[in-house]
Amino acid sequence: MTDRGARAALAVLVCLLAIACAPQPGTTGESGPPTTPNPSLPDEPAMTIPTVTEPPIDEPAPTATDDGTAGTPPCELFDLKASHGLVEATNDTRSTEVVLVAAATCSVDAFPTFGLVDGKGGSIETGDGGGPGALDLVPGVAYRTEVTVTGWCLADPSFPVNLRLMTPTGALDVTGDAFLDGDLPDCASGTGPTIEATAWEPAA
Repeated sequence: MTDRGARAALAVLVCLLAIACAPQPGTTGESGPPTTPNPSLPDEPAMTIPTVTEPPIDEPAPTATDDGTAGTPPCELFDLKASHGLVEATNDTRSTEVVLVAAATCSVDAFPTFGLVDGKGGSIETGDGGGPGALDLVPGVAYRTEVTVTGWCLADPSFPVNLRLMTPTGALDVTGDAFLDGDLPDCASGTGPTIEATAWEPAA
């Protein structure tokens, strides 16, 4: 084989190799047709749990029928102040309003008991409480009761005659003008005097 023939054969071989190495349709390094991503679902809104607000509870105002809170101590005399107002008179009764104020949270009998003392401090008569139960006093709040003395069938006392509040811790003098000062109720029933008082209630 001549040199020209050899070069021709080499050229043909190079062409065949080039054709063999050329990329064929559909055999490129590219991956298959692009895929379409699935559309994302919209985010579901977060569940909102409604907040339930309890309505405020109003504390009931103290009343004379309360039994008192367990553990509330009885009022000491130095925590109490009692005073009375004008004295109203009929033929056989004398009555007045007594106001009680406490300086601390403490309890008293719901139905107060009062006594009468003469001008020398001696006890004349003591009434009976009108009912059971205790009342918790709120500091600085005034409580009222109506006290009535009926009949006077005893000898004339040493004047002036004043009221005294009887409590579980002692006796408290009621301040104010003289409750009785020479003007006594009539002895209508043959017995007396009797002392009655209404239940404590918050003063208006």
